[in-house]
Amino acid sequence: MGRADAISGYWLMLPGAFRGPDFIFTYGAGLIFVALYIVFKGYEVIVKKQPFRWCVPAKEIDLHSDLEYVEALTAASDAQRASHKRSAGKKLSDFIF
Repeated sequence: MGRADAISGYWLMLPGAFRGPDFIFTYGAGLIFVALYIVFKGYEVIVKKQPFRWCVPAKEIDLHSDLEYVEALTAASDAQRASHKRSAGKKLSDFIF
């Protein structure tokens, strides 16, 4: 089975297809994320003495503080971008992203 047929690395689990480097490349990001999450939560609980919780509740997230400052930065950035000529590639990139 060729790599063109691979969707999310399922082919690694087929008999005789498992290879270590391919497994690490395919699933490594997820494993790294889980490891960093465990280390960070351990640091919070052990070093900072904070109670354990899986995530920050939505009611505790502040989306309003310094909003005017962020809007001013965005307006200044947009004004600076508008004052420069952009190539066709840059316009396409701005459209896509």
